[in-house]
Amino acid sequence: MSNNSFQKPENFKVSSRAPTKKEIRWLYKILSSEKYSSYRGKKVLEFGCGITSYAISQALDPKLYIAVENFQPCMDMCKIHIPGIQFVSTDWSDIPKNKYNVVMVDASSCPPKGLKLVNAVSRQGVPVEKHAPFRDDAINYILPYTKNTTIFICHDAFHNNPVWHMPCIFLENHGYECIDSFAFKKGIAVFRKS
Repeated sequence: MSNNSFQKPENFKVSSRAPTKKEIRWLYKILSSEKYSSYRGKKVLEFGCGITSYAISQALDPKLYIAVENFQPCMDMCKIHIPGIQFVSTDWSDIPKNKYNVVMVDASSCPPKGLKLVNAVSRQGVPVEKHAPFRDDAINYILPYTKNTTIFICHDAFHNNPVWHMPCIFLENHGYECIDSFAFKKGIAVFRKS
């Protein structure tokens, strides 16, 4: 856990949408650092799952890991490599109502029916009322189940499509600041309440 060298299990099949090896190594390294030591052994919630789940679980050894996911291949990989991981694969209303210390946002799978979307602007020319919930909607939904010290980790923070920046903008507009980031490929950013 305190080793700064991340090793992916040989038989872990990584999704094509997963962060790059460099991004995963960076995420593991910073979460393993002394700066994030107060997050070890705590509660983690991830929207999505896969190699990020493995890296976070190895770095932080959480007492509770909930992944909101409905893509079976990613769930199967995590079940094999992350003992005790729990899945919510129906909708967000089934997320256990805990106070989460770490929230990883890499997807917006399984939104509840009738969810009021947070952005009243169009995305890529598609009116919001016709657009599926996005990662900022997931963050908005989970905010009541976080603490003032909760960190949010956002994948795609530097994606070349501005729509993917919506979660970071949402967090900044709600009093969070970026405390760490890695701008390689699509990038990863870590936010905490300022």
